[in-house]
Amino acid sequence: MQTHHSAPELDLLTLYGSRAPSPCNVRPWDFHRDGDELELVADAGRAPAQGEAALREVIVSCGAALLNMRIALRHFGRRDDVQLLPDPRNPAIVARIRAGRHAHETPRDREMFYAIDRRHTVHGSLGGTITDRLVDECRTEAQVYGAWLHPITSVEDREAIADLVFEAHVGAADAGDFPACDDWHGTTLSEAASVRRMVRQAPVLMLLGTYGDDAAHWVAAGEALEAVLLHAAAHETFAAFANQPLRLPKLRPWVTAVAGHRGSPHVLFGLGSP
Repeated sequence: MQTHHSAPELDLLTLYGSRAPSPCNVRPWDFHRDGDELELVADAGRAPAQGEAALREVIVSCGAALLNMRIALRHFGRRDDVQLLPDPRNPAIVARIRAGRHAHETPRDREMFYAIDRRHTVHGSLGGTITDRLVDECRTEAQVYGAWLHPITSVEDREAIADLVFEAHVGAADAGDFPACDDWHGTTLSEAASVRRMVRQAPVLMLLGTYGDDAAHWVAAGEALEAVLLHAAAHETFAAFANQPLRLPKLRPWVTAVAGHRGSPHVLFGLGSP
């Protein structure tokens, strides 16, 4: 049986976990410390969405926070000992984290750790160029966590996605389904036009998803998303989100159909330079 000693590093993990992206930057998670164990707990009550879309977005966000915590723990020279969804009676507990034995930080871990502070969400248009190599590297990062990352490349597909984004914005605003905000989504007509323009013009438009659609896959999607965003940030490339149509049950299947990729989509975003 492995013995876990006092782990002051856990006190710092919440700082790095809280720097993960989340819808409207609501940070829909709590951290509960119990001795040498830290629980990451989802709080769906903070989500701007409703129903299953709210739970899915919250769990994806928690997965992104979890990856930051794993990376930080390895930066502090400890293995990340993590139990995912440890309590079937309480699915809000996304993970239990302990500091494992001493471990050496890999160059990849180091690059990603220093990218945590550099990563940020772009609100508006994206420019610059992105190499095929960086796109391939981002796809590989997603695959590490069991997710897929699909570039949407054709002009026709981008136009179709842009129309879905605009329809989601306007429909949600008219229905009052969620408040305006400035991270993963917003509702005003000017925001809708801005996001539609980003979808059309971003150097790369990406759809991230998994082959399943339950809580475990949502956690995996969140870890994959943050791995992609951190790798991109390490190369001075940042994301602008267009997640609106994925939040509406009637539009989500259309995003999948346009992208032409089997599986469940979770996050739609552009990559480029602010």
